[in-house]
Formats: sequence, C-alpha cells, structure tokens
Amino acid sequence: ESLFSSSLISDLGDALEVGQIQTEGGWTLYGLPYFFEALHAVVLSDRIGAASALKMCYAANTKGTSALFAAILALAEREGVRDALERQWGESLTASAHKRAADSALKAWRFVGEMHEIAATFAESGLPGGFHAAAAEIYERLAPFKGRTEPPELGDVLDTLSHSTVSGMSISESMLPEFDHEVAGVRTTLERVPSDKLDWKPHPASGSMGWLAGHVANLPTWAVLTIQQDELDLLPGGKPLDQPPPPADSAALVDTFDRNAAAARAAIAGAGDDDLMRPWSLLQNGVTLMTVPKVAVLRIFVFNHLIHHRAQLGVYLRLNDIAVPSLYGPSADEAPN
Repeated sequence: ESLFSSSLISDLGDALEVGQIQTEGGWTLYGLPYFFEALHAVVLSDRIGAASALKMCYAANTKGTSALFAAILALAEREGVRDALERQWGESLTASAHKRAADSALKAWRFVGEMHEIAATFAESGLPGGFHAAAAEIYERLAPFKGRTEPPELGDVLDTLSHSTVSGMSISESMLPEFDHEVAGVRTTLERVPSDKLDWKPHPASGSMGWLAGHVANLPTWAVLTIQQDELDLLPGGKPLDQPPPPADSAALVDTFDRNAAAARAAIAGAGDDDLMRPWSLLQNGVTLMTVPKVAVLRIFVFNHLIHHRAQLGVYLRLNDIAVPSLYGPSADEAPN
C-alpha cells in the first residue's frame, strides 16, 4: 500500500487522484496528469491497510497529544500550579502547548469519533486504548467551540474543559455531527454535476464524471452493509459484485444520494458501542484482506472515502469551468455561507 507525500498533500491529497481502475491484482491508482510532479509515492507494504495504520498512528500522536496538553493545562490551572508548570516547560514548549490546546478546540467536535476509532484500533491490536478514549471525552467537552472562525482564548478552553460535563455520548452519537457535516458538502457538490457532462472524462483511462458521481452517491451504502454484516467479499466466488446502474441525470444522482445517506445515518444512529467495536473483514474471493473494528470501517470506507471522491469530483467540476462549492473554506468561486 502506498502513501503520497509532498508539502501539498495535507491540503490537496484527496483532490489529486482523478480515477482508478480494477485489475486482477486489485485496485490501481492512476491519473495525476496535473499534479504528479508535486508528489512522491512511498510504498509502505504489500499489506492492504498499512497506509491506514500509519494514518492512525500519526493522528494518535498529533491529535492525541493536543488533547493531553489541553487536559494538563486545565488540571494545572485548576490546582493553581500552571505558572510553576510552565516555568518547568520553558517558553518553547509552553507556547506550543497553548497553541495546540486553543487550535484543537475549533475542530474538537470532529475529533471525537476519530479518537474512538483510534482507541478501538489500539484495542484490536492488543494495546490499551484508554488514552485515546479519554482524548475523545476531552474533545467532546470542547465541542461547544464548534462554529468559531478564530481559535478561542486559552482561558476559555481551560474553563470549558474543567467545568463542562459529558452526557455519556455513544460512539455513534459522536460520529453523527461529522457525518451530517460531510454529507451536506457532498450533496452540494453532486448538485453541481450537469446532466450533459456525465460522459466527460479528464483522461481516456479515467472514470467518467457520471461514474464518479454515481460512485459518490452510492458510497453511503457501505455504512448499512458494515453495520448489518461482519464481512464483505468484493469478489465472491471469483465474480465481481453487481454494480448499481449509472445515473440517468443530475436529479437522479441527488435523489440516490439522499436515500442512501438517510439509510446510512439511520444505521449509524441505531448502532450501539458494542456493535461498532465488533471486527469487520474485507475479503476478495474468500481471502481476508483486512480486519478492523466496524467504527474504523465507517471512518475509512464511508467518511474518508466520501471526502476523497468528493474532492476528485471538485477537480472534474473545475476542469469543466463549473463553480466548485465552498466546503471547508472558500473556493475560487464562492465564499462559505
């Protein structure tokens, strides 16, 4: 499994790949004619899931330690020893801890589910997951800062962390706000796909705009399948799975997505913590490719997968001079609402 690395990857990574094909050996990525010179592909392993494992480890450090800094500062403030602690830390570490605690509060609501996922991954590997389960609670307490455009004052962060309470939010409850946020952006993007461009391709080897948009519209079905069953075989009996029919027009795309997203949300909302911690396996012709907790499947194959292909679709829109919607911030065509 490969990772793409470059100084641009954190901002552009999901937008760069513009197609994929299936071969006898699995999925082959292709189609980076516009950005390939900015990327370096690093082969991590021949084991499927290695790149996802690296992403988990990386986020376990970056987001996990940001939560830890926030909690340490809140404890020190509450016990009246913060000044003494920061003298021990020194100026550099203190400044870093302040910035990370304040900056992470802006997106804390989005990190709750990810911390649960990382905790589950640790547990699945036989390692203690309690640290990141606690990080999930820390971020849950900071969720009231959602919607701010500027990082809050550190004092507000520490006060909120010390005095807020959590209501025993379940894993699914922590994931639904992020699901709703991403689904809204996907729907807006699908609405921009014109019916007369469904056959358009950026490259002869790339999937068409209709294929890509249809794939996006049907991706939420993974959530239902994941929660209702414990495995999925991509090539049962050596035969590929039946594919849904291509979209007839733009209206059909949006209708399909709305139905699938509603079913996915209902499935996630109805899943208990025990359900989401159950192992789930991806197979190909009976051979197990990966086994991870169901909460990780939702993150990888539903949330991350939707974001990834939505970004591809944004490139397709741009290359056809169609306004790209504002999602996480302004696009070249519009500002966020």
